[in-house]
Amino acid sequence: TNRPANSYCRLKGALQTRLRSMASAEDLEGLELCGQSESLTQRLRNILKDYSDGLAIPKEIIQNADDAGATKVTLIYDSRSNRQWQKSVLSGRMADWPESWAHNNSEFTPEDFTNLLNLGGATKRSQSTKVGRFGLGFNSVYNLTDVPSVFSGWRLQFLDPHGETRGRGFLEDVYRRQGGNSTGVKLNFATKAGQQVLADFPHQFAPYAGVMGCASDLSAQPYRGTLIRLPLRTPQQAKESKICQQVYGEMEMRDLLGKTAEVAHLLLLFTQSVSALRLLHLRDGPKAAMLLEVKRSLIECLRPLPVTSDSGKLCDQTQVLTAAVHKMQQESAEKLIGQLRLRIETWYSVKVAKRLGIDALTVDTNRKDDWLQSTAIGFSDSLEMSQHNEVFRPPLASVAVRIKTSQDVSAADVVKPGVAFSFLPLPVETPLLFHVNATFAVTSSRRHLEETTMDESDGRWHPGRWNAALLREAACTALVAAIQRMASDGIVGTPDLWPLPEAAS
Repeated sequence: TNRPANSYCRLKGALQTRLRSMASAEDLEGLELCGQSESLTQRLRNILKDYSDGLAIPKEIIQNADDAGATKVTLIYDSRSNRQWQKSVLSGRMADWPESWAHNNSEFTPEDFTNLLNLGGATKRSQSTKVGRFGLGFNSVYNLTDVPSVFSGWRLQFLDPHGETRGRGFLEDVYRRQGGNSTGVKLNFATKAGQQVLADFPHQFAPYAGVMGCASDLSAQPYRGTLIRLPLRTPQQAKESKICQQVYGEMEMRDLLGKTAEVAHLLLLFTQSVSALRLLHLRDGPKAAMLLEVKRSLIECLRPLPVTSDSGKLCDQTQVLTAAVHKMQQESAEKLIGQLRLRIETWYSVKVAKRLGIDALTVDTNRKDDWLQSTAIGFSDSLEMSQHNEVFRPPLASVAVRIKTSQDVSAADVVKPGVAFSFLPLPVETPLLFHVNATFAVTSSRRHLEETTMDESDGRWHPGRWNAALLREAACTALVAAIQRMASDGIVGTPDLWPLPEAAS
C-alpha cells in the first residue's frame, strides 16, 4: 500500500527540482561564463622574456642534467640537411631540418616525463638537494625550436605547444587521425603499437641513428641516457610562431657555440654531478667533430664531506647540498663541511672552430685551471631563515680560489672579475678576487640575485636578506678556511684575497 505514496513523493520531488532549475535558468539568462585564461604558447612566450637565448640554454641543460645525477653532458650542432628523410613522417610539418641535440648519461624516470608536461609547476621547489628551483629551465629551449622532443628509455615525447589551436600544430596530421587536438605526442617503443609507428614512419626517426649511441632501430633496446632533440626554427616557422620569432640558423648556432666556449672553463666549477662537457659538430657522415671538451678532476680531498665514504671519488666530494642538509641535522658547531683541490682542463679545436666560422682567438686551445674550493654552512640568521617555508634550502656557500702552480712556486692566481654562482655562473660580476657559489635566492630567470628594498628591511624574511646572510656567514667562513689552508701550504699572495671594505660593499 506504500508504493503509490512513495511514487507520488518521488514524482513531486522531481517536479519541484525541475521547476527550480527552470527558474534558475531564467534568473541566469543575462550571465555569460567568462574567466581569465592564458594559452600555452602565450605562457611560453612570457617565460622566454626571462629565459632569453644565449648562455641560458646550455646552462639550463647542464643544470637539469646535474639535478638528474648525470656526469656527462654533450651539446651537438647538427647541420645535416636530412633531405632524404622527408617523406614518411608523422605529419607534413615534421619533415626534418638542421637541429641541435643535448645528451646526458642519466635516464629519465616516469616522474621526469610527467614533470616535463607541468609547465612552470616548480616541480623541484621543495627538493633541498636540487639546483633547479622553478621547473622552468627546460623551456629555455623554445628560444631555438617550436617542437622539442625527449628520448629516454623506451619513451619518446614530442612537445608541440602550437597544437592547442586546431590546424596550427606541427603534429596536426596525428591529431586529425586521433580525432582531436593536443600539444604533444608520447611513444612507447616497448609496445607493439609504438613499434608499428616506427615501421610506418621510418623517416621521422632516421636522424636518431648513430647520434650518441642511438641504434638504427629505436625499439631494439631501451636508451640508457637522455637525448633532447631541438629542430632549429626556420625563417618561415619564425614568421608563424606564437612562441618566438627568433630564427636559428648557422649564424645563430655559431654565436651560441662561441659564447659557450668562452665560459666553458667555469661551467663545471660548482656542479654537483656533471664533470665532463663536450661541444660537437655533426655535418656529413655519422661521426661528429669535437669543438670543445671540458673535464673536471679531483687533485686532493682536504676535508671529506660528512656523508661520503670515499674521499678519493670526485662525485662523492661535490654533493654539497646533501652534505649540508646532513650537517644541519647533526646540529654540529663545525660549519666548514668540505675542502678540496680541483683541476678543470679545457681543450678547444681551432680547426673545427674555423670551419664553423667561430673566432678562435677568444678561447685558449689548451687550458688547465687548479682551484682550491671550500664549502661552509651558515650558523645564525641564515640558519634561522632556512626554516622558512619559502626557502627549502640549506644556508650553504662555497668559494673557489684559483691556484697558479709551477715547479718552484705556488701562488694565488686572482680572477678578475669574480663571478657569483648558483651552482652555475650567473651574469653577476663581483669585485672579489675569487668566485662565490651559494644557495642564493635568484630571480626566476637566473639572471639576478634578489635584493632587499627599503620596504623589506624591517627584519622579516625576504630573499634579499637571505642572500646577504649567506655572504656574511657561510661565504665568509668558507673564505677564512681557504685562506688558512693556503697560508699553511705556503701559497704566495694569500692576504690579497681578503676583500677591502670599499670593494666588499
